[in-house]
Amino acid sequence: MSYIRSFQSLHFPWRFNDRSPFTLLPLTDVLTNELQVYKQGFITAFRETLCALEENDTDFLKSVMEPRLYPEVHAGLDTLKRRGHSIKRTNTDQFIYAYYYNDRIYQGVNIDRSLNKGKEMEKAQMMNVDLRIGKSKEPRMYMENMKIFTGKDGLLTNNLIFKVDVVYNTAVKLIVLDENGEKLIGDQNKSPETHKFRFETMTEMPSGVMTQALTNFQIMLYYLNCMGTNPIKVNEWIITDIDDHLKGNPFIEDSGN
Repeated sequence: MSYIRSFQSLHFPWRFNDRSPFTLLPLTDVLTNELQVYKQGFITAFRETLCALEENDTDFLKSVMEPRLYPEVHAGLDTLKRRGHSIKRTNTDQFIYAYYYNDRIYQGVNIDRSLNKGKEMEKAQMMNVDLRIGKSKEPRMYMENMKIFTGKDGLLTNNLIFKVDVVYNTAVKLIVLDENGEKLIGDQNKSPETHKFRFETMTEMPSGVMTQALTNFQIMLYYLNCMGTNPIKVNEWIITDIDDHLKGNPFIEDSGN
């Protein structure tokens, strides 16, 4: 039992035997529908991440995780290895359901949190605008789902980061085995568990729009919702948090999620 207490104290980025609810806010129907093209990719990312944890494939984990998250995973795996313990997947043939929550757009920061030193939240006043710009269709995003960061010199960049939490409901799980191959922690039965991965992708807003959008939330909102430009067209997704281990992995201290 002492090993179980010690393992839990590591704060390993995976909820073992924890069924407490996550804080989840739904996306608009428009954005949910657009994200369907990525659903199988998100499911594959879940499977491959669990496989890499089981196989201690640190090269893969480093390649798909934000640089602040990866050391947390690496440290946990190292501790397990020193104790002679290991991670094992269970019920790998079971179906995985994936759902989208907690979308947000950020401007002016980098996915790599170490590159955001000296940034601060813009204290811009939210304007009272018609949130259903276009009026004939539901928007992708609402103003309250946008955050803008500036440098301490007042300068902004045209980086746009799109964040979404993917919540998985599945009987595919992780357990921890002791040095004798006996289950130490986790649940092997086929009752589903819920886990949450935070994914982010970074792009750039066109410079012609950027000049106006940096100081005007209404222009930015129009750009995202009405100009036919897809803000979720991506080159790659990066995992920035798992099961709220880093409490959302804020871009800068005290910035929130």
